[in-house]
Amino acid sequence: MATPLVKVGYAEPILPDVTRVLACLNEKEIKFEHVNINKGKRSGHAVDLLNLQAKVSHLIDTNPTETSHSVSVQASTRVHGLAFDDGQETLFESRAICRYLVEKYANRGNRTLLGRDSLERLSIEQWLKSEEHSFDPPSWTLVLYLAYAPAMRPTQDDITMESERRLSKVLDVYDQRLADHRFLAGDEFTLADLFHLPNSYYLAKQDAFTSRENVS
Repeated sequence: MATPLVKVGYAEPILPDVTRVLACLNEKEIKFEHVNINKGKRSGHAVDLLNLQAKVSHLIDTNPTETSHSVSVQASTRVHGLAFDDGQETLFESRAICRYLVEKYANRGNRTLLGRDSLERLSIEQWLKSEEHSFDPPSWTLVLYLAYAPAMRPTQDDITMESERRLSKVLDVYDQRLADHRFLAGDEFTLADLFHLPNSYYLAKQDAFTSRENVS
């Protein structure tokens, strides 16, 4: 089978969504061409991230009583800063891109990212759902303020504390699961683990992770 070459467009700063796709490409042993989506432009996804930070700052200054809810909405509607094209499909959301890669190139690289059978697939899907709906929202909020907008952290105590609380509850479940299993969906590395990696990378030294032996 010929080695596929796909195009992945992204800009700096490289967001977790981009890292998720690059990790999947590596697992599937798929070469890719990097296309700088901001090259020659004065606006784009990287600038959109800065605009997001400005909106957050504005919300803090003008609506201090509504900060937590409003900023959570802003953080959850982040710009992904990502585009994927393999000549047949053009996709923009990291999880959809990873699923597409795993299913289209099933016989390349790691062949068990979505399991070996329907039972394994069901278990993986449950953890994928947990990542997207329970782990990602609070962890992304923390990544935003710790990695991309650290200067705003002093004014974000309420938001970060709430996110840390929510993340801790999720990590308690993960810690218990990983006490008996090497990976979330069993004894093999799958998309369930890969999807968690980008945000976890930035938060690995935070107490929420280091205080839990099996997720640290």
